[in-house]
Amino acid sequence: MINSLPPHQPEQRLELLRGEQVPIKEKEFQQFSQLIYQESGINLTRDKQSLLKTRLNKMLKQAGMSNYQAYYEYITLRQNKDKLLEVIDAISTNHTFFFREPEHFALLKKLVLPDLSQKLSAEGSKDLRLWCAASSSGEEPYCLAMTLMEFFGPQYPHWKAGVLATDISTKVLNFAQKGIYNPNQLSGLPQALQNKYFNSQADGSAEVKDFLKKEVLFRRFNLMNEQYRFRQPFHLIFCRNVLIYFDKATVEQVIHRFYHCLAPGGVLFVGHSESLKRIKNPFSLQLGPSVFQKELA
Repeated sequence: MINSLPPHQPEQRLELLRGEQVPIKEKEFQQFSQLIYQESGINLTRDKQSLLKTRLNKMLKQAGMSNYQAYYEYITLRQNKDKLLEVIDAISTNHTFFFREPEHFALLKKLVLPDLSQKLSAEGSKDLRLWCAASSSGEEPYCLAMTLMEFFGPQYPHWKAGVLATDISTKVLNFAQKGIYNPNQLSGLPQALQNKYFNSQADGSAEVKDFLKKEVLFRRFNLMNEQYRFRQPFHLIFCRNVLIYFDKATVEQVIHRFYHCLAPGGVLFVGHSESLKRIKNPFSLQLGPSVFQKELA
């Protein structure tokens, strides 16, 4: 409990009151960086020490504490798991936008979806499973759902499709579920799609229409889980611009878990800057830049 933590030092109290940042010791930085690595896979190198201090300092003030060691002990108590999640939220980078890296969406619509839908139809199946494994504030999974609906057109209701969207950050998941975006966030979205899939608001923002929201299921999921337990394999996995925050060992583990989560012939999309050349890559087929396919059985 807070009462059992070390007492605040008077000079540190004054620093907090004046709005100054409390210095973080090397030992404290190592404690937090290791904890964040274990919980999220985010690799905070020494050059990120200032960033960590800045973001934790705000949380120290909110908790009424004046040193990082006390705050570390507080958030690692079992009953304060929610506070640890807040730290992960604060450290996570959630920059994204609609139709980021558009070449992937073009490839999805022109090559990947035609091939997958033809293969599934030949098998007598209309079950297309798609996982957006780092959904952030929702732009990417909503783009994927729109792409599915645009591709299938009037036939979409006959398919059991949609998107599972997961992220480690509860903050961005809550934002994504609301599906309300300001004009700046909507700038990359073609006007025709905005008119079709969004309701304009009086303040200039726009909200995702209910029929599109229903096609995206948001859930919290940690890519650091040792096993990815899903009832059925996926045909498509998008995990873009997240692996750049992981070290080599973590990237390799995550990629192998994705591989085992894919159905034969399934496709993995990673970010354009996320090369798999430096790891033991289980994929032998590459469809395009940062697009990998699992072999057919």
